[in-house]
Amino acid sequence: MSLDIIRKLEKRLYVKYGAFLLLGIILIGAGIRMKGIMADLFVIAGMLVGIGSLMLISVTFDLLYRAKGKIREEETGEVFRETYIEWSAWTKRYGWILAYLFIFLFIGLLARKHENNFGGNTLIWHSLLAGVLTGLFVYQVLKLRFTNWTSDRNKAIEIGFWIVVVTMILFVGLAPALNQWLAHAPVNCREYAIAEKPSPVKKSRSKYLSVFVNDREERFQPPASLIRKLGNADSVLILCVQRGALGYEFVREFKRKEQQVRTDPGNH
Repeated sequence: MSLDIIRKLEKRLYVKYGAFLLLGIILIGAGIRMKGIMADLFVIAGMLVGIGSLMLISVTFDLLYRAKGKIREEETGEVFRETYIEWSAWTKRYGWILAYLFIFLFIGLLARKHENNFGGNTLIWHSLLAGVLTGLFVYQVLKLRFTNWTSDRNKAIEIGFWIVVVTMILFVGLAPALNQWLAHAPVNCREYAIAEKPSPVKKSRSKYLSVFVNDREERFQPPASLIRKLGNADSVLILCVQRGALGYEFVREFKRKEQQVRTDPGNH
């Protein structure tokens, strides 16, 4: 098999997988704008299609990358390398631990604050885009200082990829945290009709709750103590909304009749 055949196969597969990824994004977008069980089905289907497409793209890229490397090695004698970055010995041994801790901190802990953003997922998409653009900018600036990065095209692409991934994770995790921690605008509290309450069965009780915001359902994550106290008589929930330091609104507090419960002890 020649490099030309692999490149043609690569383009065809990426077009097909890219179309499925786009379909997943469209399904999720449609589900966000719908109501009821169909909205959940569309979002779940979109997530499955999107995640499956990303996995296929990742596996295909890895297999074709190895195949092209082996063919190039046979044709030119150039030794195939899985990575072009000269990682230190301790990084090769313990780097995966640091990577998992980094992802857990910024995605598992800080990025969870996106759950109580008010007005949809705007901040998520904006922080993703800002992270990618910032990563590309940082990479271009660092190339001026570390000129040896451009000596090998494969090495330059690999370094740029990791810089963009790191800045993207940083922005997604830090954006909602900074937006809330540095907020000083006045808080506005209003009643919103509950669209869907968690199941009363403890084992199947969800930690999320949906309310109607401008004629559409929006999901939030109130404190577990508040969810446990919600009964059949509760038809409205008071959301105390505040504009954050970055200009995006979020729910500072959830109030139940005659009782106030904080969303996050760290939001003072």
